[in-house]
Amino acid sequence: MFGAILILNTIKLSGVMATINNGFKGITTDRRVQAIIICSMFGGFIEGAAGFVTPAALAGPLLVGLGFPPLAAALVVLIFNTVPVPFGAVGTPFFGGMSTLEANTEAPGVDPETFMMALTKSIA
Repeated sequence: MFGAILILNTIKLSGVMATINNGFKGITTDRRVQAIIICSMFGGFIEGAAGFVTPAALAGPLLVGLGFPPLAAALVVLIFNTVPVPFGAVGTPFFGGMSTLEANTEAPGVDPETFMMALTKSIA
C-alpha cells in the first residue's frame, strides 16, 4: 500500500494526474468505461509486461486520482486483474506451473501439448 500511495501522491504533485484526468475526460466521463480502459486494457498490458501485482499498484492510484473511492478502486483493479494473472509476467506463472506438470506426467495417452491447450482455454 505504501508504494501505491507514494505513486498517487507523486503523480498528483507533479501535475501528471491533471493531464491524465483531462485525457480521460476527453474520451468519456462514464466511470465504467474509465475502469475498463484503465483496469482491463492498461492493467492487462502491465500484468503481461511486469506481473506480480504491478497493475494494482499502478492502476489503483489512477482510479483514485480520477475520483473513484479508494476501496472501490482497489476492488475494481483486483477483479479486473484476475484474468491476466495466470499469464502475467510473460506467462511465467502459467508456463512455470505447466513445466512442473509436464515433467511429472507419466499417464499413457496424455499429450502434454493438448493438455496445455485445454488448460489455457479453461483459464482464459
